[in-house]
Formats: sequence, C-alpha cells, structure tokens
Amino acid sequence: MALSGSLKEFELPDIFQLIGQQKKSGRLLLTDGDRQGFAVFSQGSIVSAGSDRENLISTMARYLTRVKRYPEAKIEEFVAVCKGSPSVFADVVLKIQYIGEDELQTLASSSIEDLACNLFLWRKGNYRFEPLQAVDDQAVTGIAHTTDAIAMEAMRRADEWQRMQETVNDRTVFALTDPDGFAADLGRARVAPLSNPSAYLLSMLNGRRSVEDLVRNSFLCQYRVYEILFQALNHGHVRVAAAGEIPTSATIHMEAVARAEEKNAPYMTLAVLSSAFIVLIVFLLAFLVLPRVIFSERTGVLARDGKALSTLQASRKMTIGALEFHAQNGVAPETYQDLRESDILPPRDVIALKQPVASPSR
Repeated sequence: MALSGSLKEFELPDIFQLIGQQKKSGRLLLTDGDRQGFAVFSQGSIVSAGSDRENLISTMARYLTRVKRYPEAKIEEFVAVCKGSPSVFADVVLKIQYIGEDELQTLASSSIEDLACNLFLWRKGNYRFEPLQAVDDQAVTGIAHTTDAIAMEAMRRADEWQRMQETVNDRTVFALTDPDGFAADLGRARVAPLSNPSAYLLSMLNGRRSVEDLVRNSFLCQYRVYEILFQALNHGHVRVAAAGEIPTSATIHMEAVARAEEKNAPYMTLAVLSSAFIVLIVFLLAFLVLPRVIFSERTGVLARDGKALSTLQASRKMTIGALEFHAQNGVAPETYQDLRESDILPPRDVIALKQPVASPSR
C-alpha cells in the first residue's frame, strides 16, 4: 500500500483508520521540518509510537529511574544494548527483575496510548507509510491498541487540553489544600504510580514545584500531569500556591525524610569515623602480631577472588553480548563461537566460560 502525502490534505485520524481497516503492518513516519514522529502497526493495531523527543524505550527508562530508582548509568547501558528495539529492552529489564511482567504490561500500554495520542496534535507536515513484514522488535509483551480506540481517545484529549490550559500552564505552582490529611492517607496506603497516578503526582506537590517541574521529574507525560492537576483543582484537593509559599509542618513525606537525614548527618559522620578508627586499630594489632599468617591468607584470597572476578566479568560480557547478538540478528546465539565471530565477545572471555551460552528470554 503506497500511502504518502501532506497532513493538510489527509488528516491523521483518516490515515490511522485506513491502516487499521486494511490490517497493515509497518511504520507510519511523520515529518515537519526538523520534527519527526512515528507509529508502528501490526495487523492494523498500534504496537508502538513516538517522536524524536520521546519513544517507548525512553518512557520505560524514565519509569525505571524516577520511580524504581535504578541507576541512570545502568539503564543507559540497557538502552544502548537494545539498539532501538523496545522488545529487547523489555526482555532485558524483565530478565534481571528490574520490573514485573504485569507492571511492564501496564506501563507499556499507557505509554503507547500517550505516545500515539500525542501524534494527533500534528496539524501540518508530511506522512509516509512503510510496509514491513514483521514488527516484533517494536512490540512489548503483546500490547496493542486499535486505531479506533486511539483516535477516539486523542479527540477527547484535544477537547480537554483546550479547557485545561485555561487554568493550568507550565509555570503554575500548586499546593495541597489539606496536606496533613493527604499525608495521613499516604501513610495508610502505599502510593502505586501505575495504578494510582493521581496520588503519586500529588505526593510530589510542595507549594514550590511548577507544573513544568512535575513533568520533568515524574514519569508521566505532560497531558496526564495537566489532567490530574486539573481534576484535583476542580475537586478542591489542590489550590494555586502563593508566590514563595513554604509547606506547613511535615506534610510532604519525602521532604520530612530529607530533613531528618540532614539533622542526623553530624552524628552519622562521627559514628563512621569512630568505626573506622576502631577498625584501623584492630588491623594494626593484627598486622603486628600475625604478619605472616595475614599475608599468606591474603595472597590466597586475592588469587581466588581474581579468578572469580575474571569469570564473573566474562559471564556479564557474555550476557550482554548475547543480547546484542539477538538485537543485531533477530535470533539468539547458539555457541560462544557465534559471539566471537561477530566481534562481540573477545577470545579471552570465550576461554573463560565453557558452559552453553544463555539465550535472551523472549
């Protein structure tokens, strides 16, 4: 199906509907100057979407760093290994148990919906559909949205967006109307960002953060942040904060914890120094009394640790290499020789590991 043209002549809802009706698989590309957007279809259903600013991988990575609190450097390694494949990225974080399967499905479903609906804000530019035989590398855990469902949700959001911007903008600062009561509610129930995004976002309010800050520091997209704040304002749960307003008492849980840690910092430092001093004395006494025993045992430990570390590093390289081989070739490697011939795993690591290579989970 040859499908290309201008969005001024053929609107995006009609394009989505046509692809859905004909159950096509492929990638729809949108361009407008330097801007780029895309949607991936499998048998007429949407399995991924995004733009040059955000995509399914970046939204999943943002959740892992801002909600799950995993190191950004580690997540960036996984992003590099997956080479643009949301499916491989999802397999990696599932395999190492950074996220549960149900949690991943909920995250992927809401992220795809948000990303696809954002495309409907495009009013100009060009489009081009590229048919593809398979898009499995772009699909995550079988999540797919129908074109009709996305189109209806996008139109609803477009109407709401106009109404919300009359009250909410990026510079608006909100505060809780009853922070003590809200803090008590948080104490009785754990905030679950995916199942209860409203509680998650409202827990971040402190009377100083702007809406723009909330979007930047949460995993939620701009529309969902606006929607939650707009509804909370209409229900009287939040109010527009006065300039320079400071939160009252210990109502924001995270700030209370931070203040407590800051208060106890001098005592913690003293305790650490005292412990270090005691350890130093013990070490010196042991060194003077039993030098030969210590050095002989230490030499043996270092030799064993060095060998174990070498094997551990080689094993880690093997795992990442297998994922990279899978991302490049679409199939898992059968032997270490496959990784060596592909210049992914060095010969010394092939020698260090003799057991069968582990295939990435699908």
